[in-house]
Amino acid sequence: MKGIETVLRLKERELSKEERKLKELLSKAEEAKLKEKGLQEKLNSLKKISVKSSVELGFWNETGKVLLKELKKVREELEFLREEIDRQREKVAVKRGEVKAVEKFIEKREREKERKEELLLERFIHEVLSSRYTG
Repeated sequence: MKGIETVLRLKERELSKEERKLKELLSKAEEAKLKEKGLQEKLNSLKKISVKSSVELGFWNETGKVLLKELKKVREELEFLREEIDRQREKVAVKRGEVKAVEKFIEKREREKERKEELLLERFIHEVLSSRYTG
């Protein structure tokens, strides 16, 4: 039983490691969403600026290009993070399944052990009673 309990502890440790990775990915995705929202707000504020000279127009265009590039990068990062989160959720589900399988195996072994002890006790009682009446 010690060996299987060791396996259970290892599986639980692997599960907690995978859950930590998932939490990190979720927090990175949340940060990326906030960054995307901030960039979108900056772009929207650029649209409201009235351009009075060609210099301002050039600055507006360059700033808009930079913001659009950053926004594209953030959206690509978000898409990558979503895919990673899905993969990580699958890993967590598999690890949870492994932990549950090992726990069920341990429970089954314990029930079998209890049943075996009950059968041995019944056999012993039966032998004692039958030898008492025959002897």
